Amino acid sequence: MEEAAQEHREQIPTRLQHLWEETEELLGLKSDWDKERERLLRQTEVERPLVVSKCEGLHQFLAEQERLLLARLGELGEEIGRRREDNATHLGEEISRLSALITELEGKRQQPVLELLQCYSGDEKAMSPHPVPESPELEKRIRDFPRENNLQEAVTGFLDGGKSPGVTAS
Repeated sequence: MEEAAQEHREQIPTRLQHLWEETEELLGLKSDWDKERERLLRQTEVERPLVVSKCEGLHQFLAEQERLLLARLGELGEEIGRRREDNATHLGEEISRLSALITELEGKRQQPVLELLQCYSGDEKAMSPHPVPESPELEKRIRDFPRENNLQEAVTGFLDGGKSPGVTAS
């Protein structure tokens, strides 16, 4: 037993040496990890103002794009209003013309037969259909507005480092 115990005692320094070496190796790894963590933390601190700056630029860019898009929509609204007024004026003139024809025809109804037959030719044009006001170009501009003013594309272009042609002043 004494002999077996002596063998174990003799192995203890070798085991201790191995454990000390492992401990040193782990302490070295811990130190390396701590250094790497500190380096990464410094890197995040360097990146923080860059992110803030980029976001401020994006805020300004988006505000400008919002202003441009709202101005375009305002212009479209004004043009729609002008066209509405033009159409209302035209229709008012047509209504007045038709009212005059109605009054004239009602007066002719009271005329003797011979006068009535002489005047009646040519009044058919008053009954012709009136064209419905159309604005195909304006409808196309409104329909194409979202595609032509792709804000997502503009933001992507901005983030890629350049101004995208997606939303620009027109």
